[in-house]
Amino acid sequence: MGGSAGDSRETMRTDHHEEPFKASIDVLSMSMSIVICCHSMERLNDIRECVYSVLDQSWPLCQVIVAVDHNAELLDKLRAEMPDLVKVVPNAGVKGLSDTRNAGISHSTGDIIAFIDDDATAARDCIERLMDQYRVRSVVAVGGRSVPVWAEGRPGWFPEELDWIVGSTYKGAPETVQQVVRLIGCNMSFRKRAFEIAGIFSTELGRVDESGEGEDSEICMRIQRRIPGTMILYEPKAVVHHKVPPHRATFRYLISRSHSGGLAVARIGRMYSEPEEAPLATSMERSYLRYLVASGLGGRMRHAYRPSVAAQMFAILTSIAASGAGYVVGRARPRKPHKVES
Repeated sequence: MGGSAGDSRETMRTDHHEEPFKASIDVLSMSMSIVICCHSMERLNDIRECVYSVLDQSWPLCQVIVAVDHNAELLDKLRAEMPDLVKVVPNAGVKGLSDTRNAGISHSTGDIIAFIDDDATAARDCIERLMDQYRVRSVVAVGGRSVPVWAEGRPGWFPEELDWIVGSTYKGAPETVQQVVRLIGCNMSFRKRAFEIAGIFSTELGRVDESGEGEDSEICMRIQRRIPGTMILYEPKAVVHHKVPPHRATFRYLISRSHSGGLAVARIGRMYSEPEEAPLATSMERSYLRYLVASGLGGRMRHAYRPSVAAQMFAILTSIAASGAGYVVGRARPRKPHKVES
C-alpha cells in the first residue's frame, strides 16, 4: 500500500548521515531499468509504440517494466501481448502516477532507473546518452529533451516557450549538458541508490488521470537535500518524442495546466520552506519567469501588430496569470502536516 511522503514506503532508505553516496563510474558494467507508466486503454497503441522504442535502444542492458495504474483490463491486455522481455506489473497502492512509478521502482533490478511517458517514443540512442553522463561519480540523476509531436500541428497561437505545458522541453532550455535543479518527468533517470537513500515518489503530489503534478520536481528536490554534493544533469541529446493530442492543444488546457503548475510550485515551496531550501525550491520558476518576460514577451514586441504574434503574447500572459493564481491559491490553503524525512 502507498501512503504519504512520511510513511515507510516513501522513506525506505539507509541513514544518509552514516553512509555517503557511492556509485561505480564504469557505465559499461551498469544496467538500466526503464519504467513506463500507463492507466488508459485509449493509449494502448501509444503504449505499444513506446515499449518497442525502448526495446530497440542501442544500450544493450535494459530491463523494461510497464506499470499499470488501477486498470485491470489494460493490465490483462498488456500481460497477454507484451513480449517476454517486458514485465507488466500493477500499481496496487495509491491511484496516480506517483505510486505507479513506485511500483515500477519496486520491480526494477537496474543500477539506473529511467522513466518515459506511455505516449512518448525514445530515440534509439536516448538511453545511451543518459547512461554516458553517469560516468561522473557525483551525478545522481540525468534527464533529456522532450520534443512535442502535435497530432494536428502546433496551433499558431501556442508559443514554443510554453511547451512544458504539453510535457515537452520549452524553447530557452539549455542546448548543452547542464546541471539543473529538476528534470522533466517524461524523460528522466536516477541511480537506484538515490531512491534507497532519499525515498520514492510522494503520493501527496503527482498526476491522477489528467490532474495534478509536481512529484518529479519534489523527488529531485528531496534527493539534493538528502544527498549533498550530488548533481542532476540535463542532456539535450537524449531525446524522446512526446505526442500532443488535440485536447491539449487548446486554451482551456493551457489555463488548467498552468494553474496546476502554480499549485504544485506552492506546495513544494511549503514543503521546502527552510531558509536554505526556499531559494532552490523556486529558483527555476523565477529564472523561467524572467525569461518569459524578457524573451517571450520582449522578443515579440516589435511584431506585436501581427495577429499570430499577438496571440502568442496573449497565451504567455495568460499562462503567467494562471500560474500565479494557482501559486496564490496554493500558498493560501491551510497547511497540512507533511514530513519528507523520517
